[in-house]
Amino acid sequence: DVYKRQVLYGFLQASAICFFCFNATEFNFSHKSGFTESYWLSGIFAFGAVIIISNFKILLFSNSHTIVSLVVNFGSSLLFVLFFLVFSQLEFSELFGLFSIPVSYTH
Repeated sequence: DVYKRQVLYGFLQASAICFFCFNATEFNFSHKSGFTESYWLSGIFAFGAVIIISNFKILLFSNSHTIVSLVVNFGSSLLFVLFFLVFSQLEFSELFGLFSIPVSYTH
């Protein structure tokens, strides 16, 4: 009975993540040409949410932590964000320009 409850909780959490990620990105972000972004952007946000939520749950439900487990836990989230930002700066990547930071403003 505990197993079925955990599977149901997992299904509900996965459904909520997918709903919010796909709903938020498909209707709110538009490309420079006027089209909405495709499913890869929604998938990246959903994958990022899964990484952050699962690492947070590991921290909450684990009884003991070592320096190595904390470094791996926080490092996986930081590496995902770092790679996401790096790939958004590469011209050949589909993420190019998604999170570009303007160097200077012209009037």
